Amino acid sequence: VFNWMHRETKNFGYKTTQTGYPEFSGQVGMKWQRDLFNDHTFFADLNYFWQSSADQKSRNRTTGVITKNEYDSWGTVNLGLGFESHYADCVNYFGSVNLNNLFDKKYEPATGSIMAPGFHVVLTGGITF
Repeated sequence: VFNWMHRETKNFGYKTTQTGYPEFSGQVGMKWQRDLFNDHTFFADLNYFWQSSADQKSRNRTTGVITKNEYDSWGTVNLGLGFESHYADCVNYFGSVNLNNLFDKKYEPATGSIMAPGFHVVLTGGITF
């Protein structure tokens, strides 16, 4: 997956393309999946998630002072392991463990909608019926 985003904002007469969002981001990886006993699927997902550097300029509408924030580019290696059950007309189970930022890379995310910095684990599970 590759993403290219070029934005321009205008706020109180101040126009900028330095919006604080990385211009480039992406993810590359490998996924392995295996069905066992015709009722269960197991998977492993290894990927590298990255973002380019980002700059943000904003103008204070009261004082007119322009401030600038700079965010370095970064990338993390992540591993997900999980399973799903496939029983017909019955209760089904699923679960996964995601080991994110395996090498504990320190970075400052440019946006709040991405993974948190530092190594962390996300556990997911559920039942459908």
